[in-house]
Amino acid sequence: MGGYGVIVRDPCGKPVIASASVQPRGVSDYYHVLDGVDAGLALALEHGIYDLELMCNSSIDCYIRQIFQRADGRFPNQCGACKTCLRRAIPVSDKGFDVMFPLLKRIIDKRSKIICKSRTFSVNTVCSSSNKAAILLARQLAKKSPLSGKSKTEIITPEEFEDELKMILYEDAYKGTRFYQSQQRWVFQKKELTAVKMVK
Repeated sequence: MGGYGVIVRDPCGKPVIASASVQPRGVSDYYHVLDGVDAGLALALEHGIYDLELMCNSSIDCYIRQIFQRADGRFPNQCGACKTCLRRAIPVSDKGFDVMFPLLKRIIDKRSKIICKSRTFSVNTVCSSSNKAAILLARQLAKKSPLSGKSKTEIITPEEFEDELKMILYEDAYKGTRFYQSQQRWVFQKKELTAVKMVK
């Protein structure tokens, strides 16, 4: 079994929209992570969100950066979007890549649409403990989906979130606010120290 959980949040950590998918016949870890990336970019486009920080608790994040760099033409003598160029970015078998290639093309296309309206777009790694909400979302869908052998994808609004998920999202937002406040305090104190040194 494979799948993903994706939550689009605003800069304060408040959830905007979410999606989860379960595929009884799992493909591969990389494929399902990329499938989640594709779903997340689709949700962002649908809701007019263009300044994005793409966070993922998988080692594939470095490969996602390479894919985007190739698509941006940062590798000399490579188009960055053909099968040959993209094959160099992800260490999977030829058979596995054949399944992945159409998905990669969709991701590149959606990112291109976002980038032209975006001021910032980044890909960052987070530990599993910082991605508990998305992981729980995928597990909740898997738990309530019957073993019918059919894939299932759901779009979930914040009003539909279960209490456990709401609590994790609240804690994430609170931690983010506290981190921002501590950073602002550090910057302010640093400026004060600099001013004192200048006076002396």
